[in-house]
Amino acid sequence: MKNLKLMLPMLAFIMAIGMSFAFNNSDYLLAEEVVKIGGTTYEVNANCNGETFNCRIQLTDQSGDPIPNEVYQVYGPDATGEYTVLLKSESEEPIPVSASSLTPVE
Repeated sequence: MKNLKLMLPMLAFIMAIGMSFAFNNSDYLLAEEVVKIGGTTYEVNANCNGETFNCRIQLTDQSGDPIPNEVYQVYGPDATGEYTVLLKSESEEPIPVSASSLTPVE
């Protein structure tokens, strides 16, 4: 009984520390810029930071040549975490992005 009075507060403290690592902030996990290709959402690094034109990317192959008909709109997250916000760019031209650099968003 003597050890129980000592061990119980220590176990509660250790459990509290462990529980603090069990949860994460879902806003931290959101991608900043994504494209939607064939029903799949991919994270992309397009650096859309304008206000004039819709930000679009042009997929390129490994040698850097544009892939024909592979131009996609870039989206950002809204307040609910859905990717519905059309991002803007200063250039009307699509930003070249390597197709191999796209990573699916889960």
